[in-house]
Formats: sequence, structure tokens, C-alpha cells
Amino acid sequence: MSTEVDATGLGDSVIPDYRLARKLTNTLLNLKKDNVMDEPTYRRLKPTQKQPPRIYGLPKIHKPTVPLRPIVSCIGSFAYNLSKYLAEILSPLTGLTEYTIPISSGFAELIAEQTIGTQERMVSFDVVSLFTNVPIEGACNATLQRLQSDSNLSTRTALSPEQLTQLLEFVLRSTYFLYKGSYYEQTEGAAMGSPVSAVVANLYMESFEEEALDTCPLSCMLRVWKRYVDDTFIIVPISETDKLLKHMNSLEPTIQFTSEIECEGKIAFLDTLVHRHDNHRLSTSVYRKPTHTDQYIAFDSHHPISVKRGLVKCLFDRASRIVTSPQQPCKERTRVRSALSLNGYPRRFIHNTKNRSSEPRDQKVYKTFTVLPYIDGVSKQLKRRLESHGIRTVFRSDTTLRQQLTRPKDSIPPHRRDGIVYNIPCKGCDRSYIGEIARPIKERITEHKRDVRLRRTDNSAVAEHAWDNQHQPDWDGVQCLSQERHWYTRRVKEAINIRLNPNNFNKDNGIDIPEFWMRTIRRHDTRRPASQHRSIPFSRQSEPAAR
Repeated sequence: MSTEVDATGLGDSVIPDYRLARKLTNTLLNLKKDNVMDEPTYRRLKPTQKQPPRIYGLPKIHKPTVPLRPIVSCIGSFAYNLSKYLAEILSPLTGLTEYTIPISSGFAELIAEQTIGTQERMVSFDVVSLFTNVPIEGACNATLQRLQSDSNLSTRTALSPEQLTQLLEFVLRSTYFLYKGSYYEQTEGAAMGSPVSAVVANLYMESFEEEALDTCPLSCMLRVWKRYVDDTFIIVPISETDKLLKHMNSLEPTIQFTSEIECEGKIAFLDTLVHRHDNHRLSTSVYRKPTHTDQYIAFDSHHPISVKRGLVKCLFDRASRIVTSPQQPCKERTRVRSALSLNGYPRRFIHNTKNRSSEPRDQKVYKTFTVLPYIDGVSKQLKRRLESHGIRTVFRSDTTLRQQLTRPKDSIPPHRRDGIVYNIPCKGCDRSYIGEIARPIKERITEHKRDVRLRRTDNSAVAEHAWDNQHQPDWDGVQCLSQERHWYTRRVKEAINIRLNPNNFNKDNGIDIPEFWMRTIRRHDTRRPASQHRSIPFSRQSEPAAR
């Protein structure tokens, strides 16, 4: 694993998610009592899912030693919804300075207007591991200043700048992850994988570069300074390059820059290659890393045709947006056609898709949308039928080679998984109880045990069956029937399992499902019986160690 994450082991008795979830719940409850957070927002941000964040590495194959980029997968963690909420509130504050560029096409347009002297050079600065090196205190201060100057903040939230910054600091200082069965705390920086991290990194860098340029004696000599997240393109006098780099690296110990100087009149920046010409003008072309192989989605792959059309349009649009040299567009389009042909795309398909009108068509208004697995030969007909009823259809790949071949993250212990449809068998008979829970299954089983112990038969079907029949629930035989995070889909799955297992002692059948759907489901039901599902271990030995 890369050494880019500053992390320390946690104490042996500390399992951090439950403690932090309680702290966050109390903070949100106080904001709700102060009438600055409404009930829907409170329910959205209140932690119900408590899956531990897990770290894994993505190899940077274009770099010499192939280091790993550390990613902390935060989906399902206690602060994930809060992080998404803060990202929504803070995102409008980024990109407002004169030094930032939104996308590479905007950079290409800017460069086309520039000239460069014989005593100037093109340089790119890159922050070393920006996300994991952002100082938390500095990031929070930069965010607070930007929030205090935001005149439109009240239209997005009732929380004050100070309250938002308090929540942000809580998220940044509560980063931990599971790695090889042990918990670790990230002591500095923002987790790459948290929704708010990119926004925080941008806000900090905007504040950092303003201070850097205000205090730099060379700033008047910098005719171009444009940054995209952690990459900066600069035109600087040749004699001042080292002084500028030294100044940038002297401001904050954790924020250090590396530099790349133009070579043979060319320098790469983002996905553009900037060219210097004899007439002092600059132009751009498409840049591909040395590891690029022109490997795209094959035409005969199991993907919707719209995805393949989108790929063709994207590659030709990029050629039009980025290439500014008069001779280069034709060369780039030829390269794109060749690459697509190697991936099996017919010449006519490429031609028709490229020349397809990009004018926006009349936007159809849909009542709702659904996401379904893509099945060649079926999905197209299904989409047409659903659209006739005002339902937009989005397709996803159900199973990929990547899912089958790679397991980069720690597996979550079964009793810690959330969004579960479960089955509790009875030791005294062949009947069982089927339920669902958004929280970790371990918490729900603890509640069932409490209901049985306290004889809460009015509200608990498990307690009612146990006491009326003098039976004992088989706590060691609890089984996971399905895992589903979306609450309504999970309730549908619960109701289906109840109806497919009539020998249950549930008080009701769950949500209503039309009988014609149940007839279809019964006809095609190929699931294993509940008795054949693996039991969920609840022993302490199944809990990861905290170190």
C-alpha cells in the first residue's frame, strides 16, 4: 500500500463507527432543536448505515514505480450522507477565482489566445498527493471565509457558516478505514473517496494560491497561471522557474509541488499537449499517456448501443474542442477512426454517429425512472414499453469482469452488513420470521432478543411466537436472504420472501404486491430455500480488530 496516507492504528477496544455515529446524531439533534435543521434534512443526515470505510489502492501505471492511489470507499459509512450534503452546499463556492479552469476545452481556448517569448518557458506544477495532505485546519478556515462571503447561502441551507464548518471539521477529523482486518484513523488530509473531499481540496487550493501569488515577488512576471484541482499551468521567465517553485514549497509543509518543464517545445497538461511555435503562438492537441493503448468498449461488447454512440461522439467532440492547430484536427480524427475500427466499430456506424445532429431534441417529460440490468435483445423492447407509460429507463451492467476478478477492499463481516432482508428460524418448529433492516443486521437481532426477553408480544412477532408456543428463536441460524440499500426495493424483496415462504409467523405480509406479479415470480423462482442460506455469525471473533 502507498505511504501517501498519514494513518495511525486505533486502540484495541475502539470500534469507531458506533461512537462517531452517536456523536453525529447528537450534533444533528441539537441543530434540529435549534430550528436550523428541518425534519427531512435531519432524517437524511442521521446515520443509519454504519458500514466501515475500507481503503484500497488504484495503481498509477503511468508512473515509474507504479505507486498506489489510496481510495477510501465511504459508501454506506455513518458520515456518507453528511459528506454528500456538505458537498452540495459547498460546490457553488468553487471555481470562482480567476486562476481556475473548469475543463480542458476552456484551457485550449485560453491557450490559443496566448503568446510566449523566447525568454519564457511553459511549466506545470503538480501538488504531491493533494487530498491526503490538505491541512484540516487550513481547509476549514478557507471554507469558513468563503461561506461568510456567500450572499446566496441562505437559499441552500438554514445553517450558518460556523455550523457548516463545524460539521465539515467533524467529517474531516472522523476519517478511519478498515484494512486487512484492522481499523486505522487518518490523522491528516481528506479521504479520497469521500464526496466532500474534492470540494474541500479545491477551496483550500484557491485560498492557498491567492496567498502564494500575493506574497510572490515574481507574480508580476507570471502572464499565465491556470489551475485544475492539483495541476497548474504557468508561463514564467526561464531564469525564475526555480525561485517560483521554492517559494511555493515554502508556504505549507504538507503542500509540496513538483514541476515539469516543457521539452522540445511541448508540455502535457490534463488531456492536452501544448505546442510552442516559431511565431511565438501556442496551440493544443490531444494528449495520451505513454500507457494508452486505444482500448475502448468493443463494438460487440454487452453494452447498450447508446453507450457506443456516446463513445464515438465523445472522441470526435474532444478532437474538435481541444485541437487548435490548423493541421491537427484532420490527423486527430484519423487517429480516432483507426482506434474505433480496431475495437470493431463499423465504418458506417462511425460516420453516421459522428454526423448525427447534436441539436437538443424536444425533452420528454417522464413521471419517474427505473434502473435495470442490461440484457441484449430484451432491454430495447422493455425500454420502449416503459417509455410509453412515462417511465424513463436507465441500464446498468449487472456483472463485469472487474467485479469477478478483483477484490481490492476488505470484505465486511456478515453481521456488520446493512440493508438486509433476513430470516430467523425457530428451534421448536419449522416456521420462521422474515424481516428487513436498513441498519447493520447485528443491531436488529439485538433488538429482537430484547423483545423476547422483555415479553414485548404486542409489537414483536418473534416475541409473540416465542412466548405463545414456548419456543426459542434460533439466533445462531439467522440467514441473509438478500442485501439491498434502497429502502423501497428492500421492502419489496421482504414482501416477496414472505409470500414465497408461507410457513412464517410474521404479523403481516409486508407491502402490497399485486397477485399477477406474484404468479409470475412463483413461476420463475429459482432461489434457494431459506434453510439453505448460510447463517450469519454473531460471535465477537467475527469482528475486525481495532489497532
